[in-house]
Amino acid sequence: MFNDTFKDLSSAFSSALSKIDAEGTSGLGTGAKALKKRLLEMRNEIDGWRMGKGLPEVEAAGGERNDDVERPEGDAGGLYKD
Repeated sequence: MFNDTFKDLSSAFSSALSKIDAEGTSGLGTGAKALKKRLLEMRNEIDGWRMGKGLPEVEAAGGERNDDVERPEGDAGGLYKD
């Protein structure tokens, strides 16, 4: 489910990028260039998740350590509650 969901999201970013390129046949303005750059960054981040890479800032800090994980107190716990 995770891989399928993020594959769909990556495809949506690719589709949006293609549409920006198609609209900009005569050149892209500053706003379109900034949007395209941001969409590329987001798509690359999503693709990184699909390949098992974490967030760049977490990876740069040496990865996530067990002590860094916040855990809910009491009966909370969500999907992966023990």
